[in-house]
Amino acid sequence: TMLNFMGCGFPAKTIRGLRKPFWDSVCRNWRHGLSCRAFSSADTGPETQKFRANHWLDNSYGLYESHIPTSTAQKMLIAASAAFSALRDPERGDQVAALGDTTAYFALHRIRDRMRGDPVGRQILRERPIVTAERLDLPRLRNLPPGTFGHQYAEFMDSRGFLTDERPRVHYVDDEELAYVMRRFRECHDFVHVLTGLDTSVESELAQKLFEFLQTGLPVCLLSASAAPVLLPRERLLTVWGVWVPWAVRAAAEARFMLSVDYEAALA
Repeated sequence: TMLNFMGCGFPAKTIRGLRKPFWDSVCRNWRHGLSCRAFSSADTGPETQKFRANHWLDNSYGLYESHIPTSTAQKMLIAASAAFSALRDPERGDQVAALGDTTAYFALHRIRDRMRGDPVGRQILRERPIVTAERLDLPRLRNLPPGTFGHQYAEFMDSRGFLTDERPRVHYVDDEELAYVMRRFRECHDFVHVLTGLDTSVESELAQKLFEFLQTGLPVCLLSASAAPVLLPRERLLTVWGVWVPWAVRAAAEARFMLSVDYEAALA
């Protein structure tokens, strides 16, 4: 099955129970990487150190092409505004992205440490693959045998009119390597959809956001999942709590870390 690729030996849509208490899984993922070197200057490159030394004086200094330097106060204002806009209109991907950028500081350090502790994760950080239409070659993927990861991915994208290159860019992460980690997280979203078998219904998106939160600790995932009471009537909300929350907890605990998977290699 697709989930076997990520280390889960069960179909996504048949989970009804929990093997572990909810908070055991939450705490385990949040405790991971408490020894991360988040504040060590040795953990950052010279460009990031130069930015930290200068951005208070010159706010035009950028670390990467799409970088918009901001102070902590500015990030707080952007986060508040983005959260309000995203709750009003969950389809505003740019606002969800801005919320993610401005609330991800500690989680991104933990994610990077987990990737550094995994051979595949280290390779991804070293090579920095980017998900683009040219790189993935969707026409080739469409011709792969049915049931393969590549064919399923192409079918998923085509059936929904999604574009490989349409993910919002990272703007407010003040570390060049961490900005790549955030970008990689966004670009893996559709891969995870295919591997878990989750569609793009509201319930499935909420389930995936909870799965991503439990795996990565990114606050934006939990904030997105918390929109369920606003987006769903009571009957469908009960389904989310009774079916999809238990599924997300179990899947997050049993699957491989989603940022340490070479999806591109598996597509072939």
